[in-house]
Amino acid sequence: MQKEKFQRKSSIFIKILLIFIIISLLPGIVSSFLIISTYEEIIHKYVPSSDIETIEKTTGEILSPLEKESLKKIDEELTLSRQNAKIQAILTLFLVAILSIFTSVLISRNLNRSLKKLVKGTEAISRGNLDFKIKIKPTDEIGELADYFNQMTQNLRETRNNLLTEKNRTGATITSLIDGLIMFDRESKIALVNPEAEVMFGIRAKNLIGKTLKELTHLSNLNKLSQLIERPVKRALFKKELFLKEPIERVLEITTTPVIDAEGANIGFIVVLHDITREKAIDKMKSEFISITAHQLRTPLSAIKWCFQMVIEGDLGEISKEQKEILQKGYLSNERMIKIVNDLLNVSRIEEGKFLYNLSLVSLEDIIKNSIKDLEHTIKEKHIGFTLLKPLTPLPNITVDSQKISLAFQNLLANAIQYTPKEGRVIVIVSMEKNKEKIEVIVKDTGVGIPKEQQKKIFTKFFRGDNAIRMQPEGSGMGLFLTKNIIERHGGKIWFESEEGKGSTFHFTLPIK
Repeated sequence: MQKEKFQRKSSIFIKILLIFIIISLLPGIVSSFLIISTYEEIIHKYVPSSDIETIEKTTGEILSPLEKESLKKIDEELTLSRQNAKIQAILTLFLVAILSIFTSVLISRNLNRSLKKLVKGTEAISRGNLDFKIKIKPTDEIGELADYFNQMTQNLRETRNNLLTEKNRTGATITSLIDGLIMFDRESKIALVNPEAEVMFGIRAKNLIGKTLKELTHLSNLNKLSQLIERPVKRALFKKELFLKEPIERVLEITTTPVIDAEGANIGFIVVLHDITREKAIDKMKSEFISITAHQLRTPLSAIKWCFQMVIEGDLGEISKEQKEILQKGYLSNERMIKIVNDLLNVSRIEEGKFLYNLSLVSLEDIIKNSIKDLEHTIKEKHIGFTLLKPLTPLPNITVDSQKISLAFQNLLANAIQYTPKEGRVIVIVSMEKNKEKIEVIVKDTGVGIPKEQQKKIFTKFFRGDNAIRMQPEGSGMGLFLTKNIIERHGGKIWFESEEGKGSTFHFTLPIK
């Protein structure tokens, strides 16, 4: 409280007010001086003159020596009074003027000194010197302003230190990443390249910073990267593969994601480079192993199938009903094995790029009808309500590999039938999109559905949902992987909606060519 009172007493406004009060006395002093002059004129005019000769002439009488002496004294006293009044007024005016000037100079110098310190502090901070401190005692408003100014610089200093610490931590993290990382700003210029990315591309970061990929197309590796990256990067995440031949042969998985600030604005994007050379080599070895194994199994399985068929059809003699049922079960198990082997071979061919397509102009409706006919027995056996919905007018023929499209549709329909309980429903809808550029096929069931947490894996190799395994232990988990690859190789698209316990709906489209 005492400090606040002191500050109020020393307020700038009080100092300025004091100057005004002192200056305001000047008109009073000048007025007093003028009043004295006026009184003097009045005395001269209305007070009888004390001059002896004038009095003697006026009265016609000769004054006695005593009277003359008295009048002389009165005249001297009046003259002295007038002189004293003038001197006093002049001195007072002079003193007030001196006091006003002195006070004004003193306060002005004090204010000027404080303001110069504030200006100096502002200039220092504008140059980035956040350690500068303004030394003004907080005895008035400027002192309080300086105090707040120092507090502000301290907060800025702490914020700067925190940001530097965070920057160093982030920089250390980026530098330590085992994956390559390239950051682009909102103008698609390279803003950051970590050491691992330098190693992968064999290029120094200083030669890339501030340039766009278009400016670096003369570098073969970055030219390849430029062709893979979508611009502007809008999707939350996408992945592609990049094959490099130098400085050493590598296969990189390119992951690109936009950078969004706190206000939701796109301020650039990040490219993450993950070396999958080893994984690719392992996948290749697995594919070769699967291919060799499948080929080795295919011949004996075909022979076993032929033997089962001959015995069941009675070519080797009559067999009993019980024998036939047992042989029939063995024949079906062998058929499942052959299907698994064929799926393995198809997966191997897809991964090796040898999954050949024999394109021809065919009717998609005929392919679908033939596939339904192949599964008609299973549909009736499970008492499933089956419906095929198609346009009243025939759909145009499309250019596809009829065998591969038949395999893709059969996988979808077989899954719908297999994982739909008895008395359930399966609906197949064939239609043309409004723009008449694509044909859409929908396979909808009331089966077990796909667990939400496992839906992202549905099109991967060897994946089967937990509820599907409980319901049907047999299965390779390769059907949907093959279906997706077949549809996309034909320029189509496949997607689904599913809810566990209620069923699934798979869609795929094929372009009309």
